Amino acid sequence: MKWRRGLRAGSYEDPQLRLVPFWPLSDGEIHYFYWFIQGSIMNAGVRWALRRAWGLCERHAWAALAVETAFRSDYVLGPTVLYVDLLDRCLSHIPRSGPFRPLRFRRCMRATGPCMACDMGLYWATNGLAKSELLDQGRRTDALVSYARRYRELWQPNACQLCAGSPRTDDLSADNTLCRPHILAQRNTPTENQIRSLQALLETTYNHVSILDRSYTLGNEGTERPEGHAALLTTIGWLSGWRPLLALT
Repeated sequence: MKWRRGLRAGSYEDPQLRLVPFWPLSDGEIHYFYWFIQGSIMNAGVRWALRRAWGLCERHAWAALAVETAFRSDYVLGPTVLYVDLLDRCLSHIPRSGPFRPLRFRRCMRATGPCMACDMGLYWATNGLAKSELLDQGRRTDALVSYARRYRELWQPNACQLCAGSPRTDDLSADNTLCRPHILAQRNTPTENQIRSLQALLETTYNHVSILDRSYTLGNEGTERPEGHAALLTTIGWLSGWRPLLALT
C-alpha cells in the first residue's frame, strides 16, 4: 500500500490514519494481531521492520497489547521480549559524548521505516477467515484497562504530558516528560541535561522490564515485580505515544 511518508522528518505517517479513532479496532487488525501474538512477532523480517520503526505507531502499539491481554491476560511474554530488544537498541543508539549530541540524539531516534500494520492498511481490512468469537474477544479492551490501572501509580509519572493533553509548548527547557514522537516534533532540540535525564529514565525502565523478561524463563518463575509491568507500559508509551491508553483509562 502506498501512502505519503515524511522521509525528511523521519516520521512515516499515514495521513488516512488521522481519520480513524483509536478504538474499537477493525476486524482486520484483530485478526492480524491475533496471529502476531501466536508467533509471527518473532519472525526475523517482522523484527527488523519493528526495529526500523521503533516498534509500531501509536495506534497499533496499544492495539497489539490490547489483543495480547484480551487472550492472555497478564501473560505478556511476547511484548516483553520485543520491547526489551527495542529499548536495549534505543539505549545503545543514544550518543554518549561528542559534538552536536542533541542533534545526533534526535536523528538516532527517528524511524527509518513505516509502522508495518499501517503499511498493510489493516485499519480498513475485513475479518477474512476469522471467526466471530475470536473477533469479539479480541475487540475487548477491559483486560488492558485492568492491567494498566493495576500499575497506574508506577507508570503515570512517566506519561508524556502532551499526550495527556497539557498545553503544547516548544520550550524544551520545561521539566516535562515527553514521548519520543513528541520530542521529535518539538521545534527546539533537547538540552544535554534533558538527554541525561531521559537516559536515566530509560535505563531504569530497561532494568525493570528486563527482570520481567527473565521471570518468564525456567527457574525464575514468580520473580516479576509490579515495576516490571509498569516499565513495559512506559516503554511502549515512550516509543510510540500514550494517547490510546490514556483514552481508555
